Amino acid sequence: MQYRKVGRSGLKISAAALGTGFFGSHTGEADANKIMDIAFEKGINLFDTANSYAGGRSEEIVGNLLKIKERRSCWQLKSGKSRVKGRMITPFP
Repeated sequence: MQYRKVGRSGLKISAAALGTGFFGSHTGEADANKIMDIAFEKGINLFDTANSYAGGRSEEIVGNLLKIKERRSCWQLKSGKSRVKGRMITPFP
């Protein structure tokens, strides 16, 4: 796995991320556990999650599994949309 440095922080994140958008809706916790095990084996330490995925259940599952696995060097990527005067604003164009 290739890793990227995050600015001058010294943090290194995997070049690939695991999207968790279906955790908690189409993918149960047991299957999510298996998927995350494979990601760890491949060197992935970056997980794309958001409180809008499965009504927040995705974040709960990822957080629980990271706690159980005692992973301290994993990172969650979050982005989202906000509503301003009736229109959607995204953080990236």
